[in-house]
Amino acid sequence: MLSHKYKWLPHLIDTIPREASKNNISMYTIALEAWRRGITVDFYQKIEDGNTLLRYKLKHGEKEHFFSGSMGDLITQEAVEICTNKDLTYQKLQDKNIPVPAGKRFYPSDSDQDIINYAKKLNYPLVLKPTDGSAGKGVFANIQNKTELISAINNVRNKLNYRKVILQQHVKGNEIRIYVFKDKVISATNRIPANVMGDGKQSIRELIKEKNQIRKSVPHLYYRPIKLDAEIYSILKKLNYNLDTVPPTGKRIFLREISNISTGGDPVDYTDKLTDRQKEIAINATQAIPGLLHCGLDMIIDEGTNSGVIIELNTRPGLGSHLFPIEGIGVDIPKLIIDYYFPETKENTQHNDHAYFDFESAVAALRYGSISEVEIKPRPKQRLIGRRILIKLKLPSRNIAKKIKQLTLEYDMNGFLEIKSYKQLELVIASDDETKLTDFVTAIEKTFASQIKNIDQETYTKPIRIGFEVKGSLAFKTDQMIALEINQIDYEVNLTKNQLVKYKKQLVSIKNKIIKILKWPFRWMFS
Repeated sequence: MLSHKYKWLPHLIDTIPREASKNNISMYTIALEAWRRGITVDFYQKIEDGNTLLRYKLKHGEKEHFFSGSMGDLITQEAVEICTNKDLTYQKLQDKNIPVPAGKRFYPSDSDQDIINYAKKLNYPLVLKPTDGSAGKGVFANIQNKTELISAINNVRNKLNYRKVILQQHVKGNEIRIYVFKDKVISATNRIPANVMGDGKQSIRELIKEKNQIRKSVPHLYYRPIKLDAEIYSILKKLNYNLDTVPPTGKRIFLREISNISTGGDPVDYTDKLTDRQKEIAINATQAIPGLLHCGLDMIIDEGTNSGVIIELNTRPGLGSHLFPIEGIGVDIPKLIIDYYFPETKENTQHNDHAYFDFESAVAALRYGSISEVEIKPRPKQRLIGRRILIKLKLPSRNIAKKIKQLTLEYDMNGFLEIKSYKQLELVIASDDETKLTDFVTAIEKTFASQIKNIDQETYTKPIRIGFEVKGSLAFKTDQMIALEINQIDYEVNLTKNQLVKYKKQLVSIKNKIIKILKWPFRWMFS
């Protein structure tokens, strides 16, 4: 069990859909905060550099703001351009005497040898990274010597085709992601490189598998498992370990050099550990970039000192690590953002903090449909009342799911129907009108009186997604679909029979050829 899950923000627990867990935690949680306050939420598609991207806008009254991930439109284009270019970022920070690693930018016109020659002016270890990379892609840290540097250059510039790169001093310490809003540090997360903790019983391979199961329980990490690759094998080899090694109890084995969440890193809350000096550096770094209202910055901190070195500034930082740390308390950054962009909604009571909207359908409609914009259905006017109904049928019925769904539309119910088997159903429904809820249950009992063997009810208090869906492997198997499946099975059976007949003929032909070959040298025996 994960004790840390109770330290997350209560109104976000069990409300993060799988679609959001992929790469849209920031977008979804900010939109959810706005939606719960009565702000209109629209998702739309935007084409940038030939890529179709998902964006959203929030509207309240006459006010409208546009967002990309966690970045609102109050962050200027100038700030975006500076932060996208690591070289420009360092120039701005150095102009304000903000500590950054010693290093230099290299352009496509610079040769690999130019980079190798410059390395002589720095002390190993070094870091090589693209100026326009993201999510840790193409970053080679802790380069110990010329041989490793040449290998890193070949990977970044030739294999990954990042021609613009930065070579800089590798600064030892913890890499901390700090979220700054205007003149205040809001949250800090220590991103520990992918690792496993020995228990004296399980192998590293088994520990990785167990760790990945734990990561699936964290919304932000669900699609970010520790993946076995060349880097992990290389690191284990340096440690004289392999995947079958059983580490002693309490021994932490680090599997990567880079502390990136997307490659298996762990987010651990670090906010209270920051010193006043480190907070000051973070705030000054943010304010050194014109038009940068809020951002996430990466700082290398040596816990033996009172200072830190800025590595990077991000205009669209992921909020998942701050909302769902593996250790520590989640920080409500979406609330802070909506408070600032829509201050008039601060007093709006979140009486539906256990309701959430259908994000998957909105994304699917944009991605696969012919529409370019989706407006989310407004939140319920009153707090939802939920019920869980267990239904046992006398005989199997393939049409009951369709009829129940029709009733939910008629009574405007939210929730889901899960088909456990042909004779057992679980129905979870919720409404902001208790009378309508009672009438719906009565309608279910009357409509299926001859089919229902038993029905039990209980209060349902978990989060409810607005709308209604049917779950279960038998959910949409209509008579026509079942007939099609039977036809498909018959077709495959006949196909298999025909293949067997064909193979039998081939075997007979081969057998005859073998007999003919054998008969030739001993033809006199068969004459």
